[in-house]
Amino acid sequence: MLVFSLDNESGIPLYQQIYEYIKEEIMQGRLSYREKLPSARELAASLLVSRNPVDTAYEQLVAEGYVYAVAQKGYYVNEITYIREYSGRKEDSPAPEEEKYRFAGNIILIRMKWTAVISLMRYFVLSPEM
Repeated sequence: MLVFSLDNESGIPLYQQIYEYIKEEIMQGRLSYREKLPSARELAASLLVSRNPVDTAYEQLVAEGYVYAVAQKGYYVNEITYIREYSGRKEDSPAPEEEKYRFAGNIILIRMKWTAVISLMRYFVLSPEM
């Protein structure tokens, strides 16, 4: 179970706090590939919030490829082998033989599992100028 608290006074939306926490847990390796996340209902109850911010956070994590959803089963941590920020400079570009996708939020995901790539295709644009 994820254990953390939300700051209602920070001015940061609750869904964003949840999203950032889970994303950081994944990036730091504290949540591992195929690990099941708590259901939206369970997490909302433990955080004392409605399901809306949890659902929104989970949808954002799915959209960015950090987790994937299995119908009637829940959300699971996705395998992401390479993630880095893209600043737009030429020296930041990966080697030409690597697959390159640029997310609107300036995140590059390279060599992801196909399940994540397929579910994310509508959010990515193939960018030859990178």
